[in-house]
Amino acid sequence: MNVLITGGSGLIAGRLALYIKNMCNVTLASRKKISPIEKVKIITANKLDSKDLLSQDIIIHTASPNDKQCDDKKIREKYLNDTKILIENAIECNVKKFIFTSSTRVYGSRPNRNITEQSSLSIDDNYSLVKKEIEDYLEEISSSDLSSCSLRISNGYGYPVLRESQCWSLVVMYACKQAFIDNKIVLRSNGEEYKDFIPISSVIETINNFINADFNHRYQMYNVTSGNTEKVKNILNNLIDRIYILYKKQVQLVLSNGQEKYPAYQIRNNLNAVNCSPSINHNQEIDMLIKYCQKNYQ
Repeated sequence: MNVLITGGSGLIAGRLALYIKNMCNVTLASRKKISPIEKVKIITANKLDSKDLLSQDIIIHTASPNDKQCDDKKIREKYLNDTKILIENAIECNVKKFIFTSSTRVYGSRPNRNITEQSSLSIDDNYSLVKKEIEDYLEEISSSDLSSCSLRISNGYGYPVLRESQCWSLVVMYACKQAFIDNKIVLRSNGEEYKDFIPISSVIETINNFINADFNHRYQMYNVTSGNTEKVKNILNNLIDRIYILYKKQVQLVLSNGQEKYPAYQIRNNLNAVNCSPSINHNQEIDMLIKYCQKNYQ
């Protein structure tokens, strides 16, 4: 099976390529030059042409502008246009399956209710708007021979495969890196906000399950979540505990003095219905992230 992964310098793309490279012929596409990965073909290009897709069975579209980039109208419109062209070329080249990594942010940046795949959306920023527009386009072309799905991923965290990965603004990863550089973790919030944290290993396992799943030429959408929310300060205190257990290193957590309270919520998923539910092991992923940061940022 031939699998093309876009967004090659990203966290998900690198970990996914590493995970499936012994089961599939993997091509990793990136706009910027990235380090080689054994048994993985790498394409460096600003845009993928039809010739790049002719031999592919599956495209996994993880490429995406970040929050700040999405606020730039030109960047946002270019990404949407390039993605639509990629989907159209995939149909033309008889690609069997298209998997898009969306985000649970489409339910709102601060959910205040329990959520399922059937819940109404709350598009309150340009990042979630971009994700929703691509989801809409995939649903619009669902009558084609291209089987497609959108995976709405919650707050993933984990170690990157590539040093080029620009993933260190994500809260758990930022905190782990800062712990080894400064011996403390400083948050601009009071840490009371709830988030659904999911190990990247669980995200990768889910995507691999969808690689092997049968879509029956229809569009599908699923949440990829742990199913449980946790206060940010709680997961960071667990991170600090794990750092001490592994390296006897003392790290201080510094929170803001804000008194804001946040509602608890859950984002559930229906992955069991399609046999794509992953295992969840937070400490295993956190330990691997800690070891990566200790090696690279001590």
